[in-house]
Amino acid sequence: MKYMKNTLIFSIIMLVIGTCLLITGFIIEQNGSEANPMFFGLGCGLGVAGLVNTIQAIKLIKNPEKCEEIEMLKTEERTVFLRDKNNSMVYSIFLYVECLIVIITSFLGYRSISLVLSFLLCAKLITWFVIGTINVKKY
Repeated sequence: MKYMKNTLIFSIIMLVIGTCLLITGFIIEQNGSEANPMFFGLGCGLGVAGLVNTIQAIKLIKNPEKCEEIEMLKTEERTVFLRDKNNSMVYSIFLYVECLIVIITSFLGYRSISLVLSFLLCAKLITWFVIGTINVKKY
């Protein structure tokens, strides 16, 4: 039940932020200025996602059996292991993809793009090492 209540709170926050962005866009348009389309795009996206998630969370909270089943699946040892394994594999794959993109952009002469991607790649690896060191000491 705790997981579904947190999901409900998060989806309501998304709905409120989406509505605020839409209202901001309309207010800017009403004042004669041209609003950035980002207000409308993010507002619609967050508003619809928040609304759908809110309806789904309310439906699931009314069904305690289904709610307990979902919470059990979220904390089950096998599910947690598979999620961690998948995250690790996706991270490793994208490290190689980013390295390949850095090499390609370097060969094509896009120096600024290559430097930015190299910096992000190094920052990601340094963060990975720091968190790994912290976790080794912690566990």
